[in-house]
Amino acid sequence: MTFDQSSITNTNTAAYAGSSGTYTGTSSGTYTGTSTTTGSWADSTHSVIWMTRGNVLRGMGLSRQPWGKRIASLVLIAAMMLLAQANLIDVYGGVATWAIAAVPATLLGAIIALAGMLPALRLWWQIVFLAFAQFIIGPVVTLSSTTSHYVIPTLKTLSSGWEMTFGSFKYIISVDPPLGTQDGVLMAVWTIGLWLTFFTGVFAINANAWLSLVGVLPLAAAVAVCALLGTDSGWQRAICGIAFALLLIIWLSWRLELLEWGRWISALIIVVLAAGLAFGGTLLVPQDRFVLRDRYDPPLSPYDYTSPLSGMRSYIKDHKKDVLLTVHNLPAGTPVKLAVMDRFDGTVWNLSDSSEATDSSNYHRVGTTIKADEQGKSFTATFTVDQGLTDTWLPLAGAATGVSFANDADNGNDTFYYNTDTDSAIIPAGTRKGLTYTESGIIARNPTDKQISSAAAARITQPEAQDVPDSASKLATSIAGGQSSGGAAATALADTLKDSGWFSHGLEGDYPSDAGHGNYRINKLLAGTAMVGDSEQYASAMALMARDLGLPSRVVLGFLPKNEDGEITDARTEKTSGNGTKIEFTGNDVTAWVEIKLQGLGWVAFYPTPKETNPLLAEWNTPHQTPPFSQIELSDYEPAFDAAIACSRAEIEAIVNNPKKPTFGNTIVALERQGALLDRISGVFYNLLEAATSDQMQEIALRVQPKLTELSNDVSLNPELFARVKAVYEKPGRGLSKEDRKLLEDTYQSFARNGAALSDADKELYRKYTSELSAATLQFGQNALAATNAFTINITDPKVVAELPAFVREGMAADAKARGEKGWTVTLQAPSYVPFMTYSSNRALKEKLWRAYNSRALGGENDNTQIVKQIANLRLKIANLLGYKCYADYVLERRMAENTPTVTAFLDELLGETKAYADKDYRMISDYAASLGFKGQLMPWDWGYYSEKYKDEKYALNDEVVKPYLKLENVKKGVFMLANKLYGLNFTPNDKIEVYHPDVTAYDVTDENGRFMAVLYLDFFPRESKRSGAWMTEFRGTKIEDGEETRPLVSLVMNFTKPTETAPSLLTFDELETFLHEFGHALHGMLGEGKYESQTGTSVYRDFVELPSQIMENWATEKEFLDLWAVNYQTGEPIPAEIVERIIAAQNYLAAYLNVRQLSFGLTDMAWHTITEPFEGDVEQFEVASMAPSQVQPVVPGTAMAPAFGHIFSGGYAAGYYGYKWAEVLEADAFSLFKEKGIFNREVSGSFRENILSKGGTEHPMELYVRFRGHKPETKALIEKMGLGK
Repeated sequence: MTFDQSSITNTNTAAYAGSSGTYTGTSSGTYTGTSTTTGSWADSTHSVIWMTRGNVLRGMGLSRQPWGKRIASLVLIAAMMLLAQANLIDVYGGVATWAIAAVPATLLGAIIALAGMLPALRLWWQIVFLAFAQFIIGPVVTLSSTTSHYVIPTLKTLSSGWEMTFGSFKYIISVDPPLGTQDGVLMAVWTIGLWLTFFTGVFAINANAWLSLVGVLPLAAAVAVCALLGTDSGWQRAICGIAFALLLIIWLSWRLELLEWGRWISALIIVVLAAGLAFGGTLLVPQDRFVLRDRYDPPLSPYDYTSPLSGMRSYIKDHKKDVLLTVHNLPAGTPVKLAVMDRFDGTVWNLSDSSEATDSSNYHRVGTTIKADEQGKSFTATFTVDQGLTDTWLPLAGAATGVSFANDADNGNDTFYYNTDTDSAIIPAGTRKGLTYTESGIIARNPTDKQISSAAAARITQPEAQDVPDSASKLATSIAGGQSSGGAAATALADTLKDSGWFSHGLEGDYPSDAGHGNYRINKLLAGTAMVGDSEQYASAMALMARDLGLPSRVVLGFLPKNEDGEITDARTEKTSGNGTKIEFTGNDVTAWVEIKLQGLGWVAFYPTPKETNPLLAEWNTPHQTPPFSQIELSDYEPAFDAAIACSRAEIEAIVNNPKKPTFGNTIVALERQGALLDRISGVFYNLLEAATSDQMQEIALRVQPKLTELSNDVSLNPELFARVKAVYEKPGRGLSKEDRKLLEDTYQSFARNGAALSDADKELYRKYTSELSAATLQFGQNALAATNAFTINITDPKVVAELPAFVREGMAADAKARGEKGWTVTLQAPSYVPFMTYSSNRALKEKLWRAYNSRALGGENDNTQIVKQIANLRLKIANLLGYKCYADYVLERRMAENTPTVTAFLDELLGETKAYADKDYRMISDYAASLGFKGQLMPWDWGYYSEKYKDEKYALNDEVVKPYLKLENVKKGVFMLANKLYGLNFTPNDKIEVYHPDVTAYDVTDENGRFMAVLYLDFFPRESKRSGAWMTEFRGTKIEDGEETRPLVSLVMNFTKPTETAPSLLTFDELETFLHEFGHALHGMLGEGKYESQTGTSVYRDFVELPSQIMENWATEKEFLDLWAVNYQTGEPIPAEIVERIIAAQNYLAAYLNVRQLSFGLTDMAWHTITEPFEGDVEQFEVASMAPSQVQPVVPGTAMAPAFGHIFSGGYAAGYYGYKWAEVLEADAFSLFKEKGIFNREVSGSFRENILSKGGTEHPMELYVRFRGHKPETKALIEKMGLGK
């Protein structure tokens, strides 16, 4: 194509100056003349900067292109420019958001380019238009929220817009899309659309077609810039690329006149070629293209941050109860994450990045919307930071899909970083009080246990854990090494840590637990004396153990909505107005846990920390610090024992390592104070083991007892500790009180009598013997209880029970019903066994029952015979090892009796005084039975029936006569009344005190001055979980420490006749005496005074402890006492005088027989504990021989009491059962003083309280007794009391 200047027709009238010739003429004139011009090269070649001068386009011929073509070019340019900018649609999150800025900016750029064609709009006007569009219109459009009424720009609008003209480009490459419209980020696409469209448009409308090619450069720049700022995904990429390329080829072909629409074939070929080139070109673009954002290194590195886990304990220490974070509308039970750590350097857990691991901690800036691949429940929650939460970790829940701050400045405008792999965030400016933000997100569905157990471990790369302790590997292998899958192994790790360890923050008021989670601390947790720590240690341990098993693991720090046990609960979430919710997280909720990545499930959370509030270890915020029984679970006991044992060891170690010279205070008192935690736990466990036991508790006892024995031996056999005790004992110093001196004496003797002075070899034997003895005595008690519960007789024939009193039948019916049986059931429990033996005439059933009772644990499944021999022989070995001839010599050295000959002489004296009378009692009952037609020898199973009938006949007194006046509630009232008259005590039921069984009632005990004295628990009725008999015990004793007094928690446990459907609990006279007896023990505990718990209350010599209890039995036959409360439960009639007289008359009924019977128990006890050679003979025959001197009734082969004689084989009465008779001598003599001066005499009771009850073991019992009575006790007092021969 040629260019013929002569053919150009100029339709304008113009003057063209500056050439060698002039042009004049009309629009139809013809141009003639030379083409030579004068002037500079710049004047003739400026294309952009110099476009209009003197209203005439110089050198470019732009005025010669028709307006239609110009507009068409600009339309095509604008379309191509929008197609190029379409790369940013994903960046902004959608077409609508992107179009807000892209479309108007592109159109403005095209219009300003076209405006240059108007003669009046010179270059500087275009510059003004561009500046106005960029710095005024642009901010108004992209920052409409900052304008007034969304139209009028404010100073903030303009300043933010100018700042974001270039800042928006940095924002785009540093923040993960989608960005939305926040922070003026639309200024980037506005700038691209406005300026590059303008520059392209200027060249596109140039009359010189070849010069239009220059316009391709800004178009290419737009494509390149938008591609670099865009993403490597999105549906529009290929379509827009094809459309862009097609339009570009068509436009260039048209501008260069290669495309002639009149020649449709050539035009079609060009279009097809253009489409092919466009489509082919897009195929050459790789799917994972270069995106600038992916190569941009933000100013954030995880290695710049200290371990988040290291600061966990400070939140608990400084803000345990303070609210740190309040969240509205968070789904109940949802954890909130702070930080996620996957790199362990041997000292701490910390963050890594993708240079070290996949699925690791890469934190990027994000916009208003965050990509999340989670499937689950969507939520929108508002977070408000409270005082105390100052951290760089932003609390978030679930997988965030968007985070917006209440104030744009709250996140520092450009300093919010999110990690889509860990769903955690960093805000470098730090959180602060009042920071409020809203998170939209997704809570993933929790996989089921079955899904977890069957899932395999995912395969990812993680930083190798450094310096992992061997204990982690060994324990991991032993726990989960055999598991077939990742999920099952992870579950096993978490469960084992949770069940085996115990929880403590190690803060003030907690129990020892070091901070930290490095290799040393984890080794101490897993291989130390006790597994103790908080979530910091347990999470670290599990994560390291999981790594050893090939499980991808990481540690998470965050807030858990926990209950008191540390378990996640929905209950923490409160409802607010409407359908809103609120949860407040405190410092105590800051917790660490573990995530394990499993195939198909992703990262799954595990919580290996043991229950946080083990009530046995926690402070008891209860009335009088009573045990919170309802909170205690069986799983609490073993961790608590382990903790307490560890605590005791630490306390002992501190005493031994004290660099100061041994003194009474730093050694003797310190020893007395140590073990307080263990005492508290033991007080609960062992009391409930007797009164509310279960198979699980008995199994726990078997596991715990060896640990306690080991601790006891470690203390008593510690040579350094004994050296300190001995040093104080030999040089006690001045100023010690009588109570102090007694404690010193007892402490020294305790060491001396428990092997402290033995050789190393003998110490090892002592450990062996005591450990075996501890286990044997425990097993003995469990077997005896099992044997007692194993035997019952169910009766379905009404004729068999017709003769029984109503209360007996009703009790048996209740037992049958409780067992799911029909008719009537009799058991070996005393309230069932004794009445049936007393009132039934069915000899066959009674013989069966008697034989069962008296052969408990004698052979069979619960056989104790070998254990009896084992216990007796071990006791002998221990005694011999310590230098004693027999075990009785060892025991009695620390008793009132002081030695074996004294006890033997005492028993023989009483037996000699009463055996003939006992034989006479037996003949009397035998003769009476014969008079009623009984034939043959009176056997033991006949005794109860005929002795009761004789008593009824002689004294007109039997249980049926007495029981209506002994309603349990009235008896209790009477006993309390007696305590008030004697000691001024008052008993107030306190239903705020928790009890361990519904049968139990708790009372506040105060004196007449209102001083709190004790808590008294009363547990009256039998049940399978309670051993037989009656006893007093303590959950806690009396002491004064640092000027603060601790008062006792006393419990009375009995097995009285239960109430029935038709009658309340009505006691027998024996049960009344039992109540008074045990209540005497309770008074001894409740009225104790003193500084040292080991010296107060019932902590006295065994043969002295029964004095306070047995003296109380005397009031049972005192008319003055009975008249106060004994009334008929139906009529309210006071107990008639004649019945009281009969009771008094019958008080010594069969006294000799009963005395000899009890002496027989003392004799067999002493026989077992005076052996001097190991016993391997027959237990039954040994017992027959030992009891022979006291035998009154016929011996029945196949029976023996030893296998079930818990007092001496599993209780504390070994070589001490004589103490009951010893105490009877004491009480007979002591009560004579009450009889002399009045049974309610306050002078006598005051002296008894002062010298006996309150003193406990602070002085030698004989000194105390003489101080009260004025002389030593004499055996004749008991003989006289029994009234023998009268």
